[in-house]
Amino acid sequence: MVVSAAVVPASLSLSEKHGRSGLHFLTAIVAGYEVATYLERNRSKPTCATCSNGLIESCAAAAASARILGLNADATANALAMAWSQPVAPPALNGVLSACAAVGKAAYHWAVPYGGDATCNDVIEVPSNGCLAWSALRSRNVRLHAADINTHAAIDAALELKVAYRLHPEDIEAIEVYVSSQAIADTASGDPGTVQSLRQNIPYCLALVFLRGRLGPGELSLQNLLKAPVGWLMSNTTVHSDKRFSDGLSGLRGARVVVRTRYGSTCERTVLNPRGLVENPVSPREIEAKFECLTTPVLSAEISSMLSRRVLALDDLANINGLFVGVPEST
Repeated sequence: MVVSAAVVPASLSLSEKHGRSGLHFLTAIVAGYEVATYLERNRSKPTCATCSNGLIESCAAAAASARILGLNADATANALAMAWSQPVAPPALNGVLSACAAVGKAAYHWAVPYGGDATCNDVIEVPSNGCLAWSALRSRNVRLHAADINTHAAIDAALELKVAYRLHPEDIEAIEVYVSSQAIADTASGDPGTVQSLRQNIPYCLALVFLRGRLGPGELSLQNLLKAPVGWLMSNTTVHSDKRFSDGLSGLRGARVVVRTRYGSTCERTVLNPRGLVENPVSPREIEAKFECLTTPVLSAEISSMLSRRVLALDDLANINGLFVGVPEST
């Protein structure tokens, strides 16, 4: 479920149209995420995961849009109901259209999809001020690596080993990775031969880490499988289930990486909470670096740097339209 792909465009478009503040924009995004999280946690198993996730994203976009438009609880309930019952692709558009259509309409009862006893009012309890938006901005819950979240603890452990012991692919004899059984199941769920499956593949991710020293956007590609060091490291990497990482939310994200070198030595690292989670936040400079890495190839370095500063100060922006002042329309 990629909530941001629905919530952010919906919130941005309506905020620009209605001249909302940066804080209002952030609060709407948080409202969308809260609704998506609530629906995901309170649903039973769906018959069609792709369809259900798309509808949850639509409801999240509808909640964010309703927040931007200032809809009351009844109108928000109506928007959520329409987003769920009348799917339009993409989800961001569905959410915007549903919220706009709900303006001035009579509300009707709406229950959480897939059963459950939650009411509409439970779902639409969204923040009345910027507190949660401020918290979301400051918590720095950002993913540093271009891979599935289940691989991040192992990636962090491998990076620490590479730096601490100055490891290169030619130094490594074998790699052992210990994660939760659930993490193994999740990372094995992708279709073979796709980039998505590579993002979930722990041996592939660690091979790139020891080869390149990082795992950024664009580096996870099928072409890298043809490189000799990558294939060799993958073939000498084994992944095991470890009960110590199977209890609790932190455990599901933890990992231990053990490296045996050609020189007879062994080194290891254990990471319980990978970088980028609330429990182990990254620095503002690391967020800026990731933003610039993603945007500089599309924008100039000057514009990328300017936007990063403005995004980090969104809660102080009086009008969201000010975010793009000085940015050429062609971008």
